[in-house]
Amino acid sequence: MADTSAEPGDFHILVVDDEPAVREVLYDLITSLGYRVTMAGSGQDALQLLTQDRADIVLTDLMMPQMNGWQLLKLIKQRYTYMPVIVLTGYISQEGEEMLSNNQIDGYLVKPVDRAKLKESLDNFREKKKPGRAADITILDDDPTALSALEHAFTRRGYRVNTFTDPGDALQHIRETGPDLLILDLMIQGIDGFEISRILCN
Repeated sequence: MADTSAEPGDFHILVVDDEPAVREVLYDLITSLGYRVTMAGSGQDALQLLTQDRADIVLTDLMMPQMNGWQLLKLIKQRYTYMPVIVLTGYISQEGEEMLSNNQIDGYLVKPVDRAKLKESLDNFREKKKPGRAADITILDDDPTALSALEHAFTRRGYRVNTFTDPGDALQHIRETGPDLLILDLMIQGIDGFEISRILCN
């Protein structure tokens, strides 16, 4: 059987940090793991680079002048909905609450960055894009019986399935993972499927 695993060199990592010394360290760390890396010294530079060469993952510092990491994160998610963004911080005690409550963040690393944790984070995202992997399906329906039937039908055919009865939980999951297929009931209590589609398309 052919090896369908995605190699690190097939993945483009964009690192955003206003400190040259930090960028140099991160460049050395990431390239030592086999990934292709582009460096940006500001949020504005990062957005410009993304229009020229799309990244598979963005690593951004939070504390930067002119455009901070939170502002960059928001703009990236508006323009590239499913692009994973990992934030870098040296002040976990101060930033922790906002990081935990911000459902647009795909992960965080504390500086100085630990090589093993960095490798784990990057490899996890690479695994999600591995060619030949089972497709991810997200199903939203407030009828547990219908959910169970759909889950059974797809899992027995080898698909990976995540089911939700709560629209808020489903939206968070969709934004974080970018499933291959979304199946949703149009008539859901509190919010209908059309409104969910509008939110995802904006």
